[in-house]
Amino acid sequence: MKRLPVRGLMAVTFQVMFKSLAENNGRITRYVVQKAKRRRA
Repeated sequence: MKRLPVRGLMAVTFQVMFKSLAENNGRITRYVVQKAKRRRA
């Protein structure tokens, strides 16, 4: 993680949680798309 633009424990906690959710969502999306491409081929 890089520097966060927020201050305070609650704000940092939410920022880290949402960042990790976004990254995991991207990984899941990439996996599903690759799996669909393999099925077509």
